[in-house]
Amino acid sequence: MTFNVISHIILIMKTYSKKPWSIRERMLLKERYYKSSEEELLNILPGRTYNSIRKQVSYLRKRGWVFSA
Repeated sequence: MTFNVISHIILIMKTYSKKPWSIRERMLLKERYYKSSEEELLNILPGRTYNSIRKQVSYLRKRGWVFSA
């Protein structure tokens, strides 16, 4: 691969910006996870994908958080 091809690949790669979950976001997630639809969760937590929400729920469950149904 030449430099031009590598630089082109780097330019077209999607950039992701991960930010830490705040306590407020986690509490909203705890209260609303089972009560809201996927679309409502995405509106409640702007900037988060549904996949990141599911991963955060899994992460919190492993640490003893209980989600109200």
